Amino acid sequence: MFEPVDVIDYEKNKTEMVYNIDASVGRYRSESPFERGPKASKTKSKEKAESEYESESEGMTNHAEASCWLTSVIQSIRASDAFRKEFAPKSGEKNAIKKELFKLFDISEGKNGEKRRSVRSSEIKSFKRKVIDKGLPAKMEDGYHQGKFLKFLLKELGSKGIEYQEGSKNRKDKTLNITFSESTKKKSLQDIIKDSKIAFASENKVPKFLPVFVDRPRSSKFKNSKNQTGYSTAEIAPTSPLSIPVLTNGKKAQYRLVAVVICTPYWHAYTYVIEKGGWVLYDDDRVSVLKSPDKKYKDLDFSPYGDASKHSAIYIYEAA
Repeated sequence: MFEPVDVIDYEKNKTEMVYNIDASVGRYRSESPFERGPKASKTKSKEKAESEYESESEGMTNHAEASCWLTSVIQSIRASDAFRKEFAPKSGEKNAIKKELFKLFDISEGKNGEKRRSVRSSEIKSFKRKVIDKGLPAKMEDGYHQGKFLKFLLKELGSKGIEYQEGSKNRKDKTLNITFSESTKKKSLQDIIKDSKIAFASENKVPKFLPVFVDRPRSSKFKNSKNQTGYSTAEIAPTSPLSIPVLTNGKKAQYRLVAVVICTPYWHAYTYVIEKGGWVLYDDDRVSVLKSPDKKYKDLDFSPYGDASKHSAIYIYEAA
């Protein structure tokens, strides 16, 4: 469908991956390769582009170029039906963060009386201010860590958290956490789950919505203009389907991948979402339909999207 036209090694060339995408939904902007994700190029045929799949959502405008940590996480959870079922506002909802979050979903998708459009910078700023006022330890003008933001957001939404075992240790957090080590390099997420002996204690502890956070260490190889150190780029390949053992009944909980949040070594964040038409890149207000994974591969083919392995920060899964 959409073939990659130029895939360049990010670290060696310090440039971006270029894809041939649907011009009817793609947004092209010339940006610094240290700050942006894969770049979109136009298709040759307008008629062909208009007949192709359209993304399920519009983008979310980055507030003052310092909110990609927020928009990337919002786009990832927006794509999960399990998240919506667990946290959707009820009639007379008093949780302001929950109400405004789901309104952002409605705006970008054109639902519940909203006309479909990109979420404006002012609307992102308003939501950002609400979470900071609630206690998120971040300044308005600074970037922030996606994993910590997701955990904070889930706490504010009333999440009971995820209880699991890692080896002989009992864990409980808002996300299932993958601790990075040298042994995790060039492994799949499924391999790491197995090697770390991660399991759910019982059937009633198995969550429907499963966010997985990858705790990547800093790497002195990467520094931005503020001399801040970026993250390691060791490869951890996403897995779909994903199986996690349940200790009490000997079965395995099965999950499908919904989205991957990417954080580049130079601090920019964006999201890949799996939709019915294939992969869709949500990079702030730029939305690009990409080449679908090849079904002949076991699991999903991430080879055209090396950043999904090298720069993954969060995986959003839901019960299969």
